[in-house]
Amino acid sequence: MRDKGELWGNTCVVINTNGTLIDESFARMIAERGVEVQISIDGFRETHDKNRRTRSKKGSFDRVIRGLMELNKAGASFVPMITLNKDNLEEFPGFIEWLCKNAGIRRYGTNLLMSTTEREETNYPEKAAASMIEADRMAKRFGVSDENFTGTVGGFSHPGIAKQSCGAGRKITIFPNGEVHTCQALEGSGITYLGKDLRFNYSDPVWLEWRTRNRFGNESCLSCPVLGACGGGCAAGSYHTNGSIKTIDPNYCRWIKKLFEQWLCSKI
Repeated sequence: MRDKGELWGNTCVVINTNGTLIDESFARMIAERGVEVQISIDGFRETHDKNRRTRSKKGSFDRVIRGLMELNKAGASFVPMITLNKDNLEEFPGFIEWLCKNAGIRRYGTNLLMSTTEREETNYPEKAAASMIEADRMAKRFGVSDENFTGTVGGFSHPGIAKQSCGAGRKITIFPNGEVHTCQALEGSGITYLGKDLRFNYSDPVWLEWRTRNRFGNESCLSCPVLGACGGGCAAGSYHTNGSIKTIDPNYCRWIKKLFEQWLCSKI
């Protein structure tokens, strides 16, 4: 689609994967095509293997690390993606240090748990903010950064308005079965489906509905001191909480307010 000019001119192609099947030839192809690979990895072996298993029910940590190494060797663009949860909040900074030393990472990405999709620790968003701050300090020693975290914190002092953190209205997701959706997390909800035709229709009513998701249209957000720097959170988190993609994402809302508080106190 990109090669045929059927997407925006500056479209970035990203593959989200568990990384278990990455080999040398795949890594070489990714490097040649200029595609970014985002690989789910949630911590050290015991923590990762608790939730990330292969079809044979075996832990996938060793295979994921092998995939990271192949991508690094090929000079491909890759980003380890860590979802913070009750099992890895405390070890997260140490795990980032380990990745910096052993996996050749140049950047990483941190995801919050989607609101209400899992029973969370008390004060989960605030604890996640503290863990990210500590990990960021660790990563900077190696010249490595979490681009989302760095961009969010940078937005507190930037005079401009931050773009939406959710890709609503800016991305399409293509699943292995060929289905095209507006979001990779809500494909079973019935509100994201754009069809199986890769000739993307910009006037599709589902697409147009997602394009209107914006924090400035949410009255409860308008008096928030973090409005300009806030990305508006995750549409899936909003949907799981309130049944609408246009409401507040509670985890993101509390998380960014905690970061802002720490920034005001000069702790970031």
